[in-house]
Amino acid sequence: MTAICLVGENWHQAIQQALGQCDFGLLLLSYPFLSSCDMADHEFLALVAEGKALPVDLSRIALG
Repeated sequence: MTAICLVGENWHQAIQQALGQCDFGLLLLSYPFLSSCDMADHEFLALVAEGKALPVDLSRIALG
């Protein structure tokens, strides 16, 4: 599924709807990705909580 948002549309709602319909999310992990408060606080956590996350390490980072 491809979500397309036009100027003025609620992109956050469209992303949440697409997350609910997806089978998995390919997460390209890097320090900038993890420090992005919107991405890390919403989409990342939602995919992990639902067991839909497929992480790919783009740099050496400690995850725990």
